[in-house]
Amino acid sequence: MARVRAVVALVTIIAAGLVAASPSPAVVLSEIPHVVFVTLLAAFAAEGMSRFVLGYPSQRGGVHPARRVRLMVVGSAAFVGLCLSFEVRASVHRSWVAELGHVGALVAAGVAMARWCRSSERSPVYLATGLVALLSVFAALRFAETTSGMQNAASVLMRLPQDAAVLWAAWHVAAIRGRPLTEPRTR
Repeated sequence: MARVRAVVALVTIIAAGLVAASPSPAVVLSEIPHVVFVTLLAAFAAEGMSRFVLGYPSQRGGVHPARRVRLMVVGSAAFVGLCLSFEVRASVHRSWVAELGHVGALVAAGVAMARWCRSSERSPVYLATGLVALLSVFAALRFAETTSGMQNAASVLMRLPQDAAVLWAAWHVAAIRGRPLTEPRTR
């Protein structure tokens, strides 16, 4: 997991550089308390459920790399969901609806990775990093004709710790909860 954390830290440093270069960094920096809160909430909730409710498994299960075709399906579906939530946030200005869709897409992807793809513990963080990178490119291209393109890309990149924590927490809880759905039942 040390390599995974290094990748997240590198992307976060790149995001900080984009924030510093954006036309109005105060707007992007105003989102940091929300990102930190959701990141800590997801991590503590998953760890707390492991310790007090579900119990720790003797082995985390899964293989790395996960089943690639299934992982591509999960990643593509999550990317579509994240793009739709970004569009809702940009057009309707109902941020709680967009945020709910954003978190819902990440939770669904984490559960699918644990149950359907049988991925290892580091796979959700790598997927979150890839999704955030692609979504930031989408955000930059969506508003490329305006000056807010770089600001939107930086805002999306700054959410990487939150997205990685939510995706990992969903994977973590689903991986502990029992057998994957694809295995046949035995008595």
